Amino acid sequence: MMMKKNGFTFVELMIGIAISVFIMSVVFGFYIMAHKLFFKGRNKSDLMNQAKNTLNIMCEELNRAEKIEEITDVMIRFKAHPLKPDKNSVDSTELQDITYILDRDDNTLKRISDYDEKVLFDASNINIDKDEDKIPLFTPFIKRRNSSMLDKWEVEYSDTEKQNRICYLRIRISGSIKKESIDVVTGVRLEFMHAKQLQPDWNF
Repeated sequence: MMMKKNGFTFVELMIGIAISVFIMSVVFGFYIMAHKLFFKGRNKSDLMNQAKNTLNIMCEELNRAEKIEEITDVMIRFKAHPLKPDKNSVDSTELQDITYILDRDDNTLKRISDYDEKVLFDASNINIDKDEDKIPLFTPFIKRRNSSMLDKWEVEYSDTEKQNRICYLRIRISGSIKKESIDVVTGVRLEFMHAKQLQPDWNF
C-alpha cells in the first residue's frame, strides 16, 4: 500500500510566496499613502495654527494702538498701550513702540518692540500668489472727513494725514510649506484711534 506524502510542492510554495508578496505590497502601499496624508494634513494644520496665532497677537496689539507712525503694504510701526501686569486691563498712561514687518527675502513676519525682536510667522512664499504677484499684508481703511464712512486706502507710501484717519485694518497672511499652502484674512478695528476720531476737537 502506497503512503501519501505530506507537504508542499515547489510550485505551490512559489505561488504562496507570490501571494504573500502581493498582499504585503498592497498593505505597505496603503501604509505609505496614509503616512503621506497624515503629514500632509499635519503640515497644513501647523501652518494654519501659526498664521492664526500671529493674527491674534497682531489684532490684540493693534486694537490698543494710539497712533500709527508709519505704514506700507508690508510694514506697520505704531504706538500702543501695553497691558497691565494682571493682563486684564490696558495701561492708558504708557505707550510702547511696536513694529510688524514682512521680509520676503527671509520669508518671515517679525514683531519688533522696545524690548525684543521675534519671528511670528515663518513659511515659504509669504504673501506671494501662484502668479508670483505680491499680496499686501496690510490694507487700511480711513475715516472719511465729516462722515462715519470708511474709504479703502491702497498704501504706496507713508502719509501722516491718512495714517491719523485709519480706524480699521485688513490683514492677510498667506504662505506654503512642503507644497501645502494657506491664505488667512482678518480685520481689526483700532478702538483707541477710532475713539479719538469721534472727539469734537478731532480735526483730521
